[in-house]
Amino acid sequence: MEAKIKDLALKYFDQVGFAKATRPLTMDYYDSWIKNGYHGNMEYLRRHQNRKSNPQSLLPGARTWITLALDYDTGEPLSLNIKEEMLREKKGWISRYARNGDYHKEIAKRHEMLVGELSLMFPGEKFLGCVDTKPVLERDVAQQSGLGWIGKNTCLINKDLGSFLFLSEILTTLLMVADNPVADHCGTCTKCLDSCPTGAFISPRHLDATKCISYWTIENETPPPLELAKKFGTNVFGCDICQDVCPWNSKSRRTRQLKTPGESSGILDLEKFSKMSDEDIQEFLDGTAMDRATPQHFRQNIEITLENLRRDSYEG
Repeated sequence: MEAKIKDLALKYFDQVGFAKATRPLTMDYYDSWIKNGYHGNMEYLRRHQNRKSNPQSLLPGARTWITLALDYDTGEPLSLNIKEEMLREKKGWISRYARNGDYHKEIAKRHEMLVGELSLMFPGEKFLGCVDTKPVLERDVAQQSGLGWIGKNTCLINKDLGSFLFLSEILTTLLMVADNPVADHCGTCTKCLDSCPTGAFISPRHLDATKCISYWTIENETPPPLELAKKFGTNVFGCDICQDVCPWNSKSRRTRQLKTPGESSGILDLEKFSKMSDEDIQEFLDGTAMDRATPQHFRQNIEITLENLRRDSYEG
């Protein structure tokens, strides 16, 4: 049965694994992380704490996680490979995950098709699709499902696909044999920790979100502290540095065929965007994973990036 379900899931996703629908193994760490305020102003993380500890609060009678991964890497260059060009040409970086269409909608569509087929196979069971808008400790579930290990940069890393992955789940009342977790393959490497411009990693796998570029350019609309903003470099929306330097992503790119880039290259003409109206910026954001940002927040990010390029003491 498990093999048949995996074959079915692989019609829609790049990786699939199973885990027991029990309390996440990293729940105590997560509770401590929230208690110490490392989540910043992302209060929805605190509100969802109890639900994340209990999958049955999402689906009564849940017994198994069907964990899914969708590769979003393309042949577009890594940020570290075009850093000098971006500085010279006044370009801004959009995180790879947020380019092109809204992945939430794409994954939900694939969930719907997969759940439709599973419901026909198992008419007495229930299935609930979960994207990252539902209260799930996704990386914990993915690790327990054998899809990879949690790297020192807190991202899930798959030996074949690297870490540029959209994770999602289907929670079900169907009982299945769980896959074995994958061992840690980071070894002594600390490239991700050493490369973070803002020093957001307190220690391996321990992130202070309030120092993270992605937190300030995506989650928090208030102006960041100046000394921190100086280190944002050319990052306008999100940051890929700790993934771009990861040897597992470089290896993945060498050993497989990458997907074709979509319409958006994710490299912005900063001067052009600085002159755009709020309406034009909103039109640019609409239909993408960036539409959670307001035009005002996006403009603030543009202005910080331009100021970094003008500043003699640029530290990015």
